[in-house]
Amino acid sequence: MLKKYQIAKVIQSYKTSKSQENKPLNTIKIEKDLAKNSDHLKNVLGKSTDVKFREIEVNYETPINVFICFLDGLVNEDYINLYMIKPLLEPNFTSTHSVSEDFLTVVEKQILSTSSIQEVRSIDEVIESVLSGETAVFIDGYDSALTVSTEGFEARSVEQPDTESSVRGPREGFNEVLKVNTALIRRKINNPNLVFESMKIGKQTKTNIRIGYINGIANPKIIDEVKQRLKRINTDMILESGYIEQCKL
Repeated sequence: MLKKYQIAKVIQSYKTSKSQENKPLNTIKIEKDLAKNSDHLKNVLGKSTDVKFREIEVNYETPINVFICFLDGLVNEDYINLYMIKPLLEPNFTSTHSVSEDFLTVVEKQILSTSSIQEVRSIDEVIESVLSGETAVFIDGYDSALTVSTEGFEARSVEQPDTESSVRGPREGFNEVLKVNTALIRRKINNPNLVFESMKIGKQTKTNIRIGYINGIANPKIIDEVKQRLKRINTDMILESGYIEQCKL
């Protein structure tokens, strides 16, 4: 009986650890304690050497601890150094920004000069943004973080595709960067009704894909059917369009 009890206890312990391991990250909320947020991120991303953490101390009304997290190789580090870290460490920070305002608001609206910035409240959202080339900014005493658009990875230039040579007309082909490809389409179809909708496919790779169509011309039923079929794809990874072609939808 004792042996059976011990075996049952081991099985229960294993199930508990697995359930905690598979716990969705979006249930982990950002806390006001900066150290706890740092630990959450490092537990998930810290084992990878290309994940960079930078801790700084900002002199506001009182010294405030801030840390940023980004993925080396996917960001423009010069931008981060010049337009994020340097302004926060300026000696005359308090003389150029009102100390009576909420510090998070000051950072969001006066310090970070970027075209895209978002306030998020879960670790899951932060990780998803960091893996997409954005930089996360955590401030001690706040239960939300800022994700800043800092993408700047190297990419192959737009050039004529080897497999589809063209004698006449443009000699531009898609490359591996999604936003470059959508921009190429935008240049050719100057129509405000051109719509791109984003999805993620692949349980492990979480590959970004975009569905493009012209609203008012494309059949809405067909668009919905395409979306439903893509959502039914149950696979670990999607590395290129051929993976989707082979799926039985």
